[in-house]
Amino acid sequence: MAYGIVASLRASITDGAFELGEPLSEDALAEVFSVSRTPVREALKALQNEGIVEIVPKSGTFVFDPSPEQVLELCGFRFRLESWAMEDALRTAAPHTGAALVDVMAEMESAISREDRAAYNRLDARFHAVAFEVGGNRYLAEAYGAISTQVSALRAHLSTWKSDAVAVSMREHAQIVDLVRAADAPGVARVLTQHIDQAGQTYVRALADREKQRNLSKRTRLREKLGGYLTSTA
Repeated sequence: MAYGIVASLRASITDGAFELGEPLSEDALAEVFSVSRTPVREALKALQNEGIVEIVPKSGTFVFDPSPEQVLELCGFRFRLESWAMEDALRTAAPHTGAALVDVMAEMESAISREDRAAYNRLDARFHAVAFEVGGNRYLAEAYGAISTQVSALRAHLSTWKSDAVAVSMREHAQIVDLVRAADAPGVARVLTQHIDQAGQTYVRALADREKQRNLSKRTRLREKLGGYLTSTA
């Protein structure tokens, strides 16, 4: 039972249904899933181990809400894992790697044409997972699995769906495919650096915009509460 709850909550968070930092009530979730609090609590602990839920003693459970520093550290670690996995994949099965990437890109183009952002984000995650599947290094795959849910959540919550940004991302994906076909590992690493760094900077800007909106909202709520109690200080 807890496994199904984990899968449902994971998918909803990585698809962007919940906001970063949003509280998750055990009682409310238990009611929605028609279960006791025990499997809900187990599911939330499992998601905390994946890094997308934070359980704060005496405060509650929240969707993870990373700082800009954490985002950049995660992106740096992600790049290292992906570049190592690509080296393995190119060394062992470059043609198969290229073919698998082309297949995923075709599905990504279809998702763009349908304006299906959730599907596009899931396919983007699949694109970057190909090297781990083909390369066959179980330790790299496990390390990537430990952060992949967080990466997917950041992609869903903080990436931009503007057509020019998506077009740039797709061009970089296409460059990666061409370089994989040429078995050019240094070239792949170069484009991956650019691609993941750009994503990280986009996420950091989005976090700054969210914080700015939060502060504006706090001031608005404060004005509403004070209302007629405000007096001139002149």
